[in-house]
Amino acid sequence: MSKVVVLEDVVDRQRFNTVRVAVIVLCFLVMFFDGYELNLIGYVGPALISHFSISKAAFGPVISAGLAGFMLGALMLGDLGDRFGRKRVIIAGTILFGALTLIAAWSSSLGIFIALRFVAGLGLGGAVPNAVALNAEFAPARVRATTIGVMFVGYTLGGAAPGWAAAVLLKEFGWRSVFYLGSCLPLLIAATMIFILPESVRFLAANKRIKELRILLAKMQDEPLPVGDFEILSNEVKAPGSPSLQLFKDGRGPDTLFLWFAFVSCLTSILFVMAWSPTLVAGLGIDPGRAALIGAMWQTGGAIGSLLITRLLDRFGILTIAFSVLLAIPLVILIGRVGTSETVLMIVILIGGLLGSGGQVGLNAIAGTIYPTMIRSTGVGWAFGMGRVGAILGPLIGGSLVAAGLDVRNLYVVMSLPFALTALSVALLFFRGTKRARLVDALTG
Repeated sequence: MSKVVVLEDVVDRQRFNTVRVAVIVLCFLVMFFDGYELNLIGYVGPALISHFSISKAAFGPVISAGLAGFMLGALMLGDLGDRFGRKRVIIAGTILFGALTLIAAWSSSLGIFIALRFVAGLGLGGAVPNAVALNAEFAPARVRATTIGVMFVGYTLGGAAPGWAAAVLLKEFGWRSVFYLGSCLPLLIAATMIFILPESVRFLAANKRIKELRILLAKMQDEPLPVGDFEILSNEVKAPGSPSLQLFKDGRGPDTLFLWFAFVSCLTSILFVMAWSPTLVAGLGIDPGRAALIGAMWQTGGAIGSLLITRLLDRFGILTIAFSVLLAIPLVILIGRVGTSETVLMIVILIGGLLGSGGQVGLNAIAGTIYPTMIRSTGVGWAFGMGRVGAILGPLIGGSLVAAGLDVRNLYVVMSLPFALTALSVALLFFRGTKRARLVDALTG
């Protein structure tokens, strides 16, 4: 009788090993340069405006091109990882955005520059959902959300990195040097991933690539695999037909819609606070430089929340996110009511970011775990793509309310309300999961 190795047991029992370290570090770096690329333009904007001799009003498409590309890439390219493997898509996407960022630095016209930024965004949109899926598939269940949270600390640090690079390089070497840094390093990382990044064990199992799977499992186990012939048991299967359509099959439709609604509503509130707070706080009479620092406290809190909320998510389950975003509501309201005390504003925005953006990272973790392997990167891609709708709506709605003359106190009240819709969506996901678990117990008990 042949011996049996259960794939899920190997993944869940593993401790830190070279395979997990490689996945965590390389996916962290992918997210770091995702943050770098998507926030790059804001830090070199004045230099670009001067270089292309355009007005500030004409600069909008330059900012939005990469974001639009990411949204479309996440929606359209996420499922490539479910078809051809996570590793290939992550590497291809990283090469794409690295190479096009380098080429964009030497664009001969504004139109070419915008087009290159858009296509670079497509590469990011394909790489990031697959990096989330790969990280989730190698992480033990007990720390899966936390592992994804670590990834998104990379995004937060990467979002600030162009500012650090611009402060050091811009005056001496010009705006192109900031682009060089954001292109050459991703290309170097892509080359490293070719040799070091493993393919997902669950993807290998679903696609019956047994020889590769055995080699990888041997590196992940503390104990050696059985000698001689042995069978690898796994519940992973390959999806028939379109992975995107699978998001709505086998009872997954409501979960998919609730997840999308949670992403859209949560990012609507978050991006309003991030985009408008420096301006609104400065309007209270605070120095613009200090107002920018106060506004940055939201992202600082978000980095802390990425680790804290996902750790709580691993321990206490999905309702952690609902409570987190509900607690963010009074903090957002307080931003418009505490006056001009810089210390109080910093504390309020810091804690608000911890709860609000920390809750969003928790949603990212759910997107990485709620779907089976056969459609995981597709599910993550669609959730991220839909989330960009909220990222666009937040600043737009806020701008419309400001133009309509709504005062700051009530503005923050209105824009905190999407967090309540996020909590409702997460609660519905929880109750659907609980109902399914009870049904399984009734059928198998």
